[in-house]
Amino acid sequence: MKPKLCLKLILCSWIGGFLDTIAQTILTFRLPFCGSNIIDHYFCDVAPLLKLACGDTYLIGMLDLILASSLVLGSLLFSMVSYSCIIFAITKISSVAGQKKTFSTCASHLTVVFIVYGSCIFMCINPSKNSKIDSTKIVALLNSILTPLLNPFIYSFRNKNFKDALKRTIKKKTFIQ
Repeated sequence: MKPKLCLKLILCSWIGGFLDTIAQTILTFRLPFCGSNIIDHYFCDVAPLLKLACGDTYLIGMLDLILASSLVLGSLLFSMVSYSCIIFAITKISSVAGQKKTFSTCASHLTVVFIVYGSCIFMCINPSKNSKIDSTKIVALLNSILTPLLNPFIYSFRNKNFKDALKRTIKKKTFIQ
């Protein structure tokens, strides 16, 4: 990848994220709020904030759905095209051992990608709007805890030096006790 293309991709993602956030923020600040000021969520997100508004939130809710869906699905499509190109390149590797090692690395990356995108898509669809249990809070909590928790297992434990150091540490601890 050329540095110019990399810079364009970075700028597009930053500008897209900024425009998404600023549009929702401006529209949300114009809403009248009355009653409780306690957000029923683990962090301040648009949907729980809209539940506190007294005015009509249909436009902002639809904008949130459209922007979130297009950003999530657009970036998912981009990621899938990228991984398709990577997998196609892997199939051209002549050694089976090289293919296996590369596929293994891609599989660990794809695990994180599917967890993140799966939870984001679930929160966009939000099937539990009328349910007594707010599953979006559970998914948001899992997304903010599970993915960072899995990252060391997925990335660090694949490193041979890390595995060797972990084995030496475990042997020392069992030998000391």
